[in-house]
Amino acid sequence: MNRMPSPGFRGSVLLLMLYAAVLSALPWRLPKAQLLALFAENGPVENLSVIAWLLLALLCLLHVLRWPRLMLPAMLTALLGAAREQDLQNAITGVNLFRLKWYLTADAPLGLKLVAGVTLMLIVALLLHMLLLAAQAYRQRDTWRQQWAWTLLLALTVAAASLGLDKTQALVHDATGHWLHERASLWVKALEEGLELALPLVFASALLQARRMRRSAW
Repeated sequence: MNRMPSPGFRGSVLLLMLYAAVLSALPWRLPKAQLLALFAENGPVENLSVIAWLLLALLCLLHVLRWPRLMLPAMLTALLGAAREQDLQNAITGVNLFRLKWYLTADAPLGLKLVAGVTLMLIVALLLHMLLLAAQAYRQRDTWRQQWAWTLLLALTVAAASLGLDKTQALVHDATGHWLHERASLWVKALEEGLELALPLVFASALLQARRMRRSAW
């Protein structure tokens, strides 16, 4: 069985690496004020990320009738991506829903904690369901011969890298008691926000590749 990615996929990886290199160079090429404005909360890059996630959700909606078992949860996941970019995970409690310490220590009404907890469990269940669907797809014999599978794997890698970058500042501070140097902090922010913008586009690319493969099979 041929498990090597196609030349088109390797080109996509090179393009993404070039994009990451450009992002990495920005803290050394742009004035600090411009960089912070570019990657600020509700700034241009974050707003573009919201639009990209919403377009991905629309793309999934257009394919619901064709692949309902996959596209409906995928659409909901894309909407969650857009909500996260808008920090809506803080809307119920004022803090991140995923901050488990809040449920144990916060002086908040029990009803509020229950609503937040149920919402958190539904989100986790949706994400686990999507990962399970991906795992089932990769267990099929011919999956690794299809370009969409490699592109989806690339998207999951970008998602993991973005999440890791998002936690870098806090992890470094917890481990050392110090914050990152200013330039390093700007580099992390530029790369994290830039990859978050790219992520829904990579997912959309995998979906379009799967559709093209299905059409060619007909």
